[in-house]
Amino acid sequence: VSPPAYDGGTEVLEPVVTETADSITHGWNVRSKTAEEVAEELAEWRSAATITPRQVRLELANRDLLANIDTIIAALPAEEQEAMQIRWDYSNTIPRDAAWVSTLLGTGLSLDAAGLDTLFLDAAAQ
Repeated sequence: VSPPAYDGGTEVLEPVVTETADSITHGWNVRSKTAEEVAEELAEWRSAATITPRQVRLELANRDLLANIDTIIAALPAEEQEAMQIRWDYSNTIPRDAAWVSTLLGTGLSLDAAGLDTLFLDAAAQ
């Protein structure tokens, strides 16, 4: 039996085997993901998601936010500015779950966690 259509983002496909005295039937059950499953998948995605500096800069330029980065870095405490500038200028990848990314792109651009997720998804399409 072919599996039914389902939304892998919100549903889980589970195999079902039904046994009777005369037969064994194989089928499928589609159920909604639990809040815990959704949260776990999101945490896994965030820990693995990376984009390139080119991708994030293109996306920020598309949103007219690229010029804000220098202002955000300049507004940081003096002892954090140089390290943040180096991370921004010289990182080979931009990891979604890095604390500096949350500070610079999340807090700095007033993006909540979902907004930062959207930024990464949109940037990855660049």
